[in-house]
Amino acid sequence: MTCVFFVIKCFLFDFHQNNRNPSGLVYVIIVAALIFTWLETSFLIYRVIPKEKAAAQIAECLTIEDPNETRSLLGNLRESRRMYSTYAPSIGGYYTPVGSMFAVDMNQATAKSSASREAAVDIAAMLNRASQLHSEVWYLYRLEAWGPDSVTSEQHSIRNADLPGYNSKVFRLETILDASPQTVLHDLVFNITETSSWNTTIDYIECIQSLPSENIDIVHNVIRESLSGAISRRDFVLLRHWGEFDDCYYLGITSVEHPKCPPMKNCVRAQQPISALVLEAIPGELNRCRAVWIMCFDLKLYLPQRLIDRALGTELSNMLTGLQQRVRTLQNTPHSDEQPLQTVTSQVSLVVPRPKWCMPTKRSRSRLSVNKRECTISEGDSSSNESSDKTHLLSVPR
Repeated sequence: MTCVFFVIKCFLFDFHQNNRNPSGLVYVIIVAALIFTWLETSFLIYRVIPKEKAAAQIAECLTIEDPNETRSLLGNLRESRRMYSTYAPSIGGYYTPVGSMFAVDMNQATAKSSASREAAVDIAAMLNRASQLHSEVWYLYRLEAWGPDSVTSEQHSIRNADLPGYNSKVFRLETILDASPQTVLHDLVFNITETSSWNTTIDYIECIQSLPSENIDIVHNVIRESLSGAISRRDFVLLRHWGEFDDCYYLGITSVEHPKCPPMKNCVRAQQPISALVLEAIPGELNRCRAVWIMCFDLKLYLPQRLIDRALGTELSNMLTGLQQRVRTLQNTPHSDEQPLQTVTSQVSLVVPRPKWCMPTKRSRSRLSVNKRECTISEGDSSSNESSDKTHLLSVPR
């Protein structure tokens, strides 16, 4: 359109008419060219390109290279899963049928079967995120780019640093706990409902999903309001992964999205990019261990970051003091039902992007479900053993 406009003006318009100054018309032509260009670009961005992308997506779905619907959508994840799980063969022969690309137009009858098709993909995403979390834990643990050491009155070492990939400061806490690494990790993992007894910032916490055979679970954590209600309650949906690696015990935590826990009206959904706890045994002292806890928070607060960092440093120091008091009560506590922790023998390379592998749906708190195609675990059921986890890992709880 712009080219046609200029061609017509050049050949059909007489710029040198008698008693007329052509300078004004020249300015009009220049401005008109800019306006036409802006209009054409806007039309291209908002009308043409979205239609082309939608058409390309439909064409890609219609021309699948492998039309065999019995092929697995898990891809190479079946092979990588063997590196940190003894139950990889349980999904090795499972396949996911190819779903429809017009999922929005499906009715309720087909929506139920479509949801079950995506269950195995969700499990694979959980396992993939856990492997990334494992790598991130040990990357931060071995990192030496920390700020000056600040020792509190309780002999806690607190340091922080601005690390690439994190929007807020990353804190590194270090202290000595009067219990063995196995005892501390067992209490943090399996006695999660008692966390609020030693961490005063937590108002409510529950496990909403569990993969016990893979040392993975999903928890919902709500922290109390502060400053007399000036700062409202925050909640987190966290994926936890734990195990033993390099003669140390670790617990990695990161924020995820989960269909059982959509955002709540009375809470602000905060994020915890990373929480890495590493427990290292002290040579010659069986009932003591060295704890290194690395944390990063995004509390969605519109306050100066310096004030937030100072308040976080105080709260984290109080949390370590509460943890020390908690582990002192565990020294003489028997743990006959302690579950064995799997040993990770190979380290997966760090992948920083965090995929969003769930879309929020209605939350259900009556049962703890591993996934739509996993075994359903009741809250009061403690008789399920390791073999049942393996046999019913992908059974449909309908």
